[in-house]
Formats: sequence, C-alpha cells, structure tokens
Amino acid sequence: MRIWQFRRQKVVRQFGQWCVTAFGVENLNGPCRYDISTAALGHPWWSDHMADKNWVDRADFDAALRFARQYFQEGHES
Repeated sequence: MRIWQFRRQKVVRQFGQWCVTAFGVENLNGPCRYDISTAALGHPWWSDHMADKNWVDRADFDAALRFARQYFQEGHES
C-alpha cells in the first residue's frame, strides 16, 4: 500500500497522522485523502468506522476527533 503525504492549510492542531483544521478533521498521510467536515463530526460512529481502516492510527484519530468536537462546540468557526 502506498502512503501519501498531504499538505493541509490552516492547521489548528495536529495529532500524529490527523489534524484539526478550519474544515474539520483531516489526515496528513495515508493511502487516500480523508476529510471529515465540521457538520459531520457529531456522528457517534466515527471512531469505530475509522478503526476498520488498517492505515488509521486510532489513538491519533480519536484525539483529533475529541479535540475537534470540543473546539467547534466552543464556537470556533469553520
């Protein structure tokens, strides 16, 4: 499997292979680009869904997801 590196604009905070941006949660590397918008962050199944992907570091993803939910809930705009 080929792993790509992705450049992201306006990174708020990085969590290993994942980052929180003005858009939502985005990966920094992996076999494909994966973006989760702020509108979709509240879905409760994200952690389990991403754990099924063998390229995802679940601890990094879960940390980014927790931070993003809190960050955008506090009123930071996308």
